[in-house]
Amino acid sequence: MNKLKELVAGQILYFTSANKTVRETVALMAKADIGAVCVFEGDRLTGMFSERDLMNRVVDKDMDPSKVKIKDVMTSKIIVAEANENIQDALEKMKKLHCRHMPVVEDGKLIGVISIRKLLLHDVSVKEAEIKLLDAYITYSPRRMEGN
Repeated sequence: MNKLKELVAGQILYFTSANKTVRETVALMAKADIGAVCVFEGDRLTGMFSERDLMNRVVDKDMDPSKVKIKDVMTSKIIVAEANENIQDALEKMKKLHCRHMPVVEDGKLIGVISIRKLLLHDVSVKEAEIKLLDAYITYSPRRMEGN
């Protein structure tokens, strides 16, 4: 597995409308146990709303989550990944741009959201498999043939 679309295959997509309130969106996020949600206006992806947005743009500013619209506090400059993008490249992009969640699109349509946590867990599992292979290679000792 080395393409993002393989990592997000079968993922349930959670999204909200730009006109929903922060309270409504946070309730969805809490129920789904997710840290970020894509924001749509009609059928167009216009932003992301994350736990960080909630803390920095709503709570820290003493705004009322029942009155504030998502469109007023969402991250509108979103970084998007292509479905066929290499997992390692996506991880590097997210680290470089300090991005925790990234929508994954294919042919302009949202197919999933990837988190840096999921990418790092995938990276660790790949590295663990490599270590096991190298360990087996290093410790392998062919049986000695009789007479030698």
